[in-house]
Amino acid sequence: MDKRLVTGKNGPVAGVIAGGPVKFNRKLATIVGCGKCGGEMFDNVVQVLEIPAVASPNGQALMGEEYLLRCLKCGRLRPMLRVGEKEEEGDD
Repeated sequence: MDKRLVTGKNGPVAGVIAGGPVKFNRKLATIVGCGKCGGEMFDNVVQVLEIPAVASPNGQALMGEEYLLRCLKCGRLRPMLRVGEKEEEGDD
C-alpha cells in the first residue's frame, strides 16, 4: 500500500496508511527530518529483495520489497519509521 501523504493547502490533508485513508490537520503534524543532515524532503525508494527458499516461510524462493526513504539533501537511505519509532544513532 502506498504510504505517501496527499497534501493540501493549510487545511486537513489525507494520508494513506495500512488501515486505509486518514484525514488529519497538517497544522498539528511535526515535520520529521533526516537524522544525518536535517533535510526535510525525501523520495520514496523501493529495494527489491530475493528471499531464498531456506529463508522463506513457505519453502519457496520469493521476491520481496522494502520501502525506504532517500533524503534529497544528502542521499541517505533509511527505512520508513512508524509513529513513535526513533531513528537509530549512527544508522547510515
